[in-house]
Amino acid sequence: MYKASKLEKEYRQQQCELRYNIDQGKCQVCGLFRKTLAHRIAKTKGNIKKWGWYIIYHNFNLTIACNGDHNDSFNIGMKDLKCQKLIELIKTRGNEKLTSKFITRYINE
Repeated sequence: MYKASKLEKEYRQQQCELRYNIDQGKCQVCGLFRKTLAHRIAKTKGNIKKWGWYIIYHNFNLTIACNGDHNDSFNIGMKDLKCQKLIELIKTRGNEKLTSKFITRYINE
């Protein structure tokens, strides 16, 4: 079983709060207020091992979405080019406050 460190938990909490504040708590598909965060690259043991928890929990990898189809619409885990674009964005602009809509447009170009 994967056990997150204290540093990892604090980072995850900080990034979730940051994403929620940037996108003002609204689902990025329908605009309803939600507290559910979707991961673009899924939060799995394999992905944490492959990409690192810094990437998986980074606020650029998170977006606010309703459950179900809205959440699933952001999944890019099986699309290597989109994953690489997201990771490059995190590495080059990771300290900026970018909206989910901007990030989605960027990785879909």
